[in-house]
Amino acid sequence: MVLLKAVEAEPEAPVAAVALSDFIATSRSRMIRLPEAGDAAKGPEKGLMNLDVEATGQARGGRSGLISLKDLSSVLEKGASKAPEVAAEPSKEAPQEAERAQQRKVKRPRRPVALQIDPAEEGDPLTGPLVFGVGDVGRGVRHVVGVFGLVFVGSLMLSSVLGLGARELALATDEAMIFARAGLLSVAGIAAVAGLRREGLERLGWVPRWKPFVLSLLAAVAMGSAASALARFEVDATATLAGIFGLLTVRAFAEVLFFQGFVTRTLLVEMKNPASAVLVSAGLYGLYALTYVPILQASPAAMIYAVLVYTLGGGLPLALMYARTRSVAALFACQFIILLMAALGGLSYATKLAG
Repeated sequence: MVLLKAVEAEPEAPVAAVALSDFIATSRSRMIRLPEAGDAAKGPEKGLMNLDVEATGQARGGRSGLISLKDLSSVLEKGASKAPEVAAEPSKEAPQEAERAQQRKVKRPRRPVALQIDPAEEGDPLTGPLVFGVGDVGRGVRHVVGVFGLVFVGSLMLSSVLGLGARELALATDEAMIFARAGLLSVAGIAAVAGLRREGLERLGWVPRWKPFVLSLLAAVAMGSAASALARFEVDATATLAGIFGLLTVRAFAEVLFFQGFVTRTLLVEMKNPASAVLVSAGLYGLYALTYVPILQASPAAMIYAVLVYTLGGGLPLALMYARTRSVAALFACQFIILLMAALGGLSYATKLAG
């Protein structure tokens, strides 16, 4: 048996018929097995051709055993004229291999993540229809953490430096901190969406998805019932329903606009995993509870407890509701129901104590 290393020839060079099993393909060259004169006696099933001594000698000569495909074809033609033609049987595995290769080329669709509803859109994720999980994680985290830090520090300054907020959780109508906090959250949320991220306010979502909206309302009623018993407001017995309605409307609008319209929505758009976006938003919502004066003045254990209650009982369910409804209007209704039921529970408890 003779092994020759054939250099690549011109594209138009003819190549004689040689059995496929006699070729060993490499990236830049091919090793070609030239049958010897005695191989024909081994049987035609080998697909070998009988080369005469002259052809074999010519093949073995040349430049250190190298021969071009063009020269090799002429050598093989001389030997092939003396050898019986062997018909190559079609391979049964070739169609199957081609089919498997085609299947490997086809990209399998990714398994959708739990909260991701729409497929990713092409182009800028900050314009066009609202789609989650198509943006840049670093950009989203920088926007959210930066703006939240400013709001957190600003709220702390209002309560600790200016001395506001002592009766905020009691829903006192003469407490200026309620309106100062609502103004800070509202201005920061709108400025971050329209100014920092250069998005239209229509992307906040005003028309909810009705089925998730109804389910969210039912969940809000259940949460409000729990809040009225476990985390009710310390409402003064002299408070009026009109005053409570007005204060809760201002607070619910401001909190939903900032935490859901900006924080939660930004994280859902920018982060690939919506579950991570919901958890981060819930944690920031719970951390913001430290800016309320009664919580800020409590013991460390009470502060940790308050953060956990606000995170798991407020931030997490509200972020999940927004991920489903994609509407600040729907979240405003849910947040207002929760706060109202908690306030009515506090007012009922205060009235009993006063009577």
